[in-house]
Amino acid sequence: MQRRLTVRLFSAVKLGFGVSSWAIRILPLDGVEDRAFGCLLDCISNVSTYYFNYLYCHVWEGDCHPNHDDATQQVPTGSMWSWLSQDYKSLVTNWYCSIGQCCDSGDCRITNNITGLERDLQLKLHGQHLAQSVVLKAIQGFINNPESNKPLTLSFHGWSGTGKNFVARLVADNLYRDGVKSECVRLFIAPFHFPHARLVDVYKGQLREAIRDMVLRCPQTLFIFDEAEKLHPGLIDAIKPYMDHYDNVDGVSYRRAIFLFLSNIGGAAINDVALDFWHSGQNREDIGGFAQSELMSGHLIDFFVPFLPLEYRHVKLCAQDAFVIRGVEPDETTLDEVAKAMLYVPKEEKLFSAQDAWKSRWLESTHKSDYGKFVLSAGKFYGDAEKDKGLQTSQDAHFYAISSRFEDFSNKDQPLVLQFTVKHEQSIDCGGGYIKLFPSGLKQEEMHGDSTYNIMFGPDICGPGTKKVHVIFNYKGKNHLINKDVRCKDDEYTHLYTLIVNPDNTYEVKIDNKKVESGSLEDDWDFLPAKKIKDPEAKKPQDWDEREKIDDPADKKPERFFLYLFLRTLTDWDKPETIPDPDAKKPDDWDEEMDGEWEPPMVTNPEYKGEWKPKQIDNPAYKGKWVHPEIDNPEYTPDSELYKYSSIGVIGLDLWQVKSGTIFDNFLITNDPTFAEEVGNETWGATKVDPSGSGKVAATDAALFLKRSGLSDLVLGKIWDLADSERKGFLNKQQFFVAIRLVACAQNGLEVAHKRTALSDAVCPKSQHVHYKVHDTTSPLLPAGMPIDGPWMVKPEEKVKFDSIFDSLLPVGGMLTGDKVKPVLLNSKLPVDVLGRVWELSDIDRDGMLDKDEFAVWVVSPGDKAKYDELFAKTDSDMDGLVSGPEVRDIFLKTGLPSATLARIWELCDIGDIGKLTREQFALALYLINQKLSKGH
Repeated sequence: MQRRLTVRLFSAVKLGFGVSSWAIRILPLDGVEDRAFGCLLDCISNVSTYYFNYLYCHVWEGDCHPNHDDATQQVPTGSMWSWLSQDYKSLVTNWYCSIGQCCDSGDCRITNNITGLERDLQLKLHGQHLAQSVVLKAIQGFINNPESNKPLTLSFHGWSGTGKNFVARLVADNLYRDGVKSECVRLFIAPFHFPHARLVDVYKGQLREAIRDMVLRCPQTLFIFDEAEKLHPGLIDAIKPYMDHYDNVDGVSYRRAIFLFLSNIGGAAINDVALDFWHSGQNREDIGGFAQSELMSGHLIDFFVPFLPLEYRHVKLCAQDAFVIRGVEPDETTLDEVAKAMLYVPKEEKLFSAQDAWKSRWLESTHKSDYGKFVLSAGKFYGDAEKDKGLQTSQDAHFYAISSRFEDFSNKDQPLVLQFTVKHEQSIDCGGGYIKLFPSGLKQEEMHGDSTYNIMFGPDICGPGTKKVHVIFNYKGKNHLINKDVRCKDDEYTHLYTLIVNPDNTYEVKIDNKKVESGSLEDDWDFLPAKKIKDPEAKKPQDWDEREKIDDPADKKPERFFLYLFLRTLTDWDKPETIPDPDAKKPDDWDEEMDGEWEPPMVTNPEYKGEWKPKQIDNPAYKGKWVHPEIDNPEYTPDSELYKYSSIGVIGLDLWQVKSGTIFDNFLITNDPTFAEEVGNETWGATKVDPSGSGKVAATDAALFLKRSGLSDLVLGKIWDLADSERKGFLNKQQFFVAIRLVACAQNGLEVAHKRTALSDAVCPKSQHVHYKVHDTTSPLLPAGMPIDGPWMVKPEEKVKFDSIFDSLLPVGGMLTGDKVKPVLLNSKLPVDVLGRVWELSDIDRDGMLDKDEFAVWVVSPGDKAKYDELFAKTDSDMDGLVSGPEVRDIFLKTGLPSATLARIWELCDIGDIGKLTREQFALALYLINQKLSKGH
């Protein structure tokens, strides 16, 4: 649980005794000595750091630097100290030492027990002979050389779980009386102490002040920077001067300080070396000669300390030490059981590391033997290969069940914020992307779909019909679904989902840090019986007339209508509702051999009468709709704690996926909505390149974002050229998506080319062997004089027409919702199921709305239809009114669209699933291909 407390990362600690009064019983004094000692007590009473410096410099003759700039202090002269007898000097000295500020070594906080360090490294550190040697040599040499010209700086490198933190503790335990708790030791954990990149300038000042204050209080301060690879570069620059070869920095000497950096960087390379020795049959103790890191090129880091992956035998020794510390003497069987329970990477090599430390925090359920497996992955495309790693589903058509436990808490009287990111990079067809909060009593190894949970929240997608955000609360043992339809994102990109539940029984749902729904828990869920119910005693009066219109009693059927019915009965004569247009003429160029028999269009028959009905008039007795009176529900009892859960202790993923590949990350549970928003902006939001919502991404902003991909400038330049096809110097939403797709292709070893810009296609797959083929741009099946991009491109004049129609529908914020587009859809005369599937292809970013570019798919000009019909006639070689796959194959392939996209368009248009297309279906297919190509240009 992220508890929002006001915690200062750094505090400026001033030197001083912090005592406002004294009561010291001593023998009576007389004369000058009495006055001198009284002056001393007055000085101490005033909490003067100046007098402390004088004591340190003149009485104990320490290495100090008194402040001579403070003119406000009444500084005793050097001769004053000579008036004090040695007894009084000893008395003050003993008093000073009694509060732990000095001893024989000069500072009893510091022990510098090199012998103890050597013993601990030999007896307690297993499997790290390199670290033993280098650390001991470095520490011993530094301590024994008081004239060192720079601070000691060491950098520990290796996988998690190999002993870096353990050795840091051993160093602290043997150099300082109070170990890591000593006021001479300061630990910084990069993600914890410096979590927000936007505050790096603030952190710089705090870090400099903390280092300076620590060294002033204790010249031999040990600074430990854990997870150093996550330090912002600006912070590294800020502390470099303190590690350099300077006499002092701003008047303070740092030459006796020790800087220790712990990093996972280089762990993979170190592991590879260990594996090579293992495979060659050599002893790992022979490993040596690791190259120094580039950090050492500036001579700021004195020693690079590699930590090797541990072998099985070393893990047993570590386990044995842990038992002994707890007063237990384990047997071999117990040690083997513990060692076997550890994770080894690679598994068959038995090399231990906590590199997969996430598995120690997340427990996969064993309730069913065939649950799908989670892996740690950044996916097929990412901004940062390490930071973007999350829990990814890895097996198609599987249930998944995994959970993580944390300290149990209740959200009573405080907000509850649940937040995470999810990326369906596999273009999910059916599967869950939600999480669950469980009470602490959950047995994680038995977690399954029916396990009782508190809250279920997140996206759920299954086909075109289900694309919703679930918000389900368990109330009194029953799960209650939200009564509103909250639409989720269904593209392949990362999205941030946030649920806020407030103690006033209100809630808020956010997607990508924007509110999409909010309201009252009581109003939007059926937790409680209705406040009001229909009065069972009330009944609608019998004379209550609810008919707004009635038949006109004065309107009579014409007598000739009876004759019409009679004649119709006798002769079976009937006038149809529509007839062939008598004014229509067959086109001069109509070829019945090629085009079939010409049929005139149908028009309304003016002689059609239909069934006679009387006219409608207003009902003079109309009283309106009768409303059933309501009364208070006697079963209703308000509950001011609908929001509250007494126990929240586990977060879990319990879901089914047909197609795997979803990545979950950035889980956060807190009671501070503002903090959650900040975290969201600094995780998911770090990938947002258009924070103002202008719909445009400038070249500089796009470049900064795309460089996170790790691709070369040459490749990124090609991607920009393909995305910014109009050479405007910025990208719109659609073009930026094209750029992201091309980055994904490049990251997976595929060619960056125009043919990969189709947004409806699945994300570029990984490829071990890439083959490219350039399609011919001419075809004997195309009509003469028709260029390959003739019917495929949206011409400027057509785009103007489309934009005009778009604007006439009154878009809001440049977007049209489905209800506004519906009339245009229906005018296309396509079946409803086809319209639904075409909507999916047109709604490129799948946000439930169409922008101007997406809207163009709904407007098919007569000219285009004529072109498509002409091409159909030339393609239908057997004249059966249908075209098969082999007949259209060349035409489709010459468009350059990916095969997967063409197959999807074919499936969309082949309504009857017969493997052939009619004239209308063929026209639809060509138009969809046209739209896909136009969106890449």
